[in-house]
Amino acid sequence: MAKIIEIKTPNCPRCKLFEPQYQEIQANYPEHTYEALVFGVNPEATEYATKYGIKSAPTFIIEQADKEAIIVKQEELEQTIKSL
Repeated sequence: MAKIIEIKTPNCPRCKLFEPQYQEIQANYPEHTYEALVFGVNPEATEYATKYGIKSAPTFIIEQADKEAIIVKQEELEQTIKSL
């Protein structure tokens, strides 16, 4: 089981366009937990961005126990989840 964290911005057009697909991924892979962090709303978003050098949105962080986090762009998210 993994924790998938979406880092996004409040007015991001790509984030809004991707939202239905992200919800579908959540429905298809319910064994994982999902969290959305918004810049300017969630202080954790800035912490993750600094830690992992995130410079664009949406970006996804996949955390698994005892493994280094994986950083993926929206285009790679479902394929990466399948490979878990």
